[in-house]
Amino acid sequence: MGDFNSAQKMFDHYTTVSDENDKTPWLKWRDIVISRRKPRKMWIQANTVKRGDMLQITRNELFIKLISLDEIVTIVPYDDTHEGLIQSWVERFSKEEFQVVDEALVSE
Repeated sequence: MGDFNSAQKMFDHYTTVSDENDKTPWLKWRDIVISRRKPRKMWIQANTVKRGDMLQITRNELFIKLISLDEIVTIVPYDDTHEGLIQSWVERFSKEEFQVVDEALVSE
């Protein structure tokens, strides 16, 4: 079926990370990369609200207004943080819609 022992030896040889080779100090480079690691980027979707719905928005945000023929639509941006993600979902649904979604999630 194959030479498992030779394959294991070859795999271990090519995947072992060490500082034995002066040309490529992989462990040192790994420490540098990890020390410079940044948090993962989050993309938070903005909400759109009609002018009449603006009364529900209580946050002080910079609103971007788009004027159409019939009404003014406002884009509500959020910070790209965990708090911004939660806030976007809180403001996306009315209390009645939230109860329906919450009941559906709890019942599963």
